[in-house]
Amino acid sequence: MSVSDRAAQFAPFAALTGYDSAIQETARLTDRKRELSETELDELDRKLNYIVEHLDQPFSATITYFRADERKSGCKYFDYTGFMKKIDEYE
Repeated sequence: MSVSDRAAQFAPFAALTGYDSAIQETARLTDRKRELSETELDELDRKLNYIVEHLDQPFSATITYFRADERKSGCKYFDYTGFMKKIDEYE
Protein backbone atom coordinates (compact mmCIF):
# COMPACT_ATOMS: atom_id res chain seq x y z
CA MET A 1 0.00 0.00 0.00
CA SER A 2 1.37 3.43 -0.91
CA VAL A 3 2.06 6.05 1.77
CA SER A 4 -0.68 8.38 0.47
CA ASP A 5 -3.25 5.54 0.55
CA ARG A 6 -2.23 4.70 4.11
CA ALA A 7 -2.56 8.34 5.20
CA ALA A 8 -6.01 8.60 3.61
CA GLN A 9 -7.08 5.53 5.59
CA PHE A 10 -6.59 7.38 8.90
CA ALA A 11 -7.74 10.86 7.80
CA PRO A 12 -11.31 10.56 9.19
CA PHE A 13 -10.02 10.05 12.74
CA ALA A 14 -9.21 13.21 14.67
CA ALA A 15 -6.71 12.94 17.49
CA LEU A 16 -8.78 15.19 19.78
CA THR A 17 -12.48 15.39 19.03
CA GLY A 18 -13.77 18.95 19.40
CA TYR A 19 -10.32 20.47 19.78
CA ASP A 20 -10.73 22.75 16.75
CA SER A 21 -14.10 23.98 18.06
CA ALA A 22 -12.64 24.67 21.49
CA ILE A 23 -9.77 26.68 19.98
CA GLN A 24 -12.17 28.73 17.84
CA GLU A 25 -14.42 29.45 20.84
CA THR A 26 -11.47 30.55 22.96
CA ALA A 27 -10.24 32.84 20.19
CA ARG A 28 -13.66 34.48 19.78
CA LEU A 29 -13.55 37.95 21.34
CA THR A 30 -16.22 39.50 23.55
CA ASP A 31 -16.54 43.01 24.96
CA ARG A 32 -17.08 44.18 28.50
CA LYS A 33 -20.31 45.96 29.29
CA ARG A 34 -19.60 49.68 29.45
CA GLU A 35 -20.73 51.75 32.39
CA LEU A 36 -21.84 55.20 31.24
CA SER A 37 -20.63 58.31 33.02
CA GLU A 38 -23.08 60.91 34.36
CA THR A 39 -22.37 63.11 31.35
CA GLU A 40 -23.08 60.26 28.94
CA LEU A 41 -26.28 59.36 30.81
CA ASP A 42 -27.46 62.98 30.62
CA GLU A 43 -26.73 63.08 26.89
CA LEU A 44 -28.60 59.80 26.36
CA ASP A 45 -31.57 61.11 28.34
CA ARG A 46 -31.60 64.31 26.26
CA LYS A 47 -31.57 62.33 23.01
CA LEU A 48 -34.35 59.98 24.17
CA ASN A 49 -36.51 62.94 25.18
CA TYR A 50 -35.97 64.48 21.75
CA ILE A 51 -37.06 61.24 20.08
CA VAL A 52 -40.19 61.00 22.25
CA GLU A 53 -41.15 64.60 21.44
CA HIS A 54 -40.68 64.12 17.69
CA LEU A 55 -42.14 60.65 17.07
CA ASP A 56 -44.77 62.18 14.80
CA GLN A 57 -42.00 63.20 12.35
CA PRO A 58 -40.23 60.46 10.37
CA PHE A 59 -36.50 60.41 11.02
CA SER A 60 -33.78 57.83 11.20
CA ALA A 61 -31.91 56.94 14.38
CA THR A 62 -29.02 54.63 15.19
CA ILE A 63 -29.25 52.68 18.42
CA THR A 64 -26.28 50.87 19.98
CA TYR A 65 -27.19 48.00 22.25
CA PHE A 66 -25.45 45.02 23.75
CA ARG A 67 -26.39 41.39 23.98
CA ALA A 68 -24.84 39.17 26.65
CA ASP A 69 -22.81 36.29 25.25
CA GLU A 70 -24.47 32.93 25.82
CA ARG A 71 -21.27 30.87 25.99
CA LYS A 72 -18.68 33.01 27.76
CA SER A 73 -18.42 36.11 29.90
CA GLY A 74 -18.78 39.41 28.14
CA CYS A 75 -21.08 40.75 25.49
CA LYS A 76 -21.26 41.96 21.93
CA TYR A 77 -22.34 45.47 20.89
CA PHE A 78 -24.61 45.95 17.91
CA ASP A 79 -25.73 49.06 15.99
CA TYR A 80 -29.23 49.21 14.53
CA THR A 81 -30.33 52.01 12.23
CA GLY A 82 -33.97 52.49 11.35
CA PHE A 83 -37.02 54.71 11.49
CA MET A 84 -38.65 55.21 14.88
CA LYS A 85 -42.36 54.43 15.14
CA LYS A 86 -42.89 54.15 18.87
CA ILE A 87 -41.02 53.79 22.13
CA ASP A 88 -41.97 51.34 24.86
CA GLU A 89 -41.01 53.38 27.92
CA TYR A 90 -41.83 50.51 30.27
CA GLU A 91 -39.47 47.98 28.70
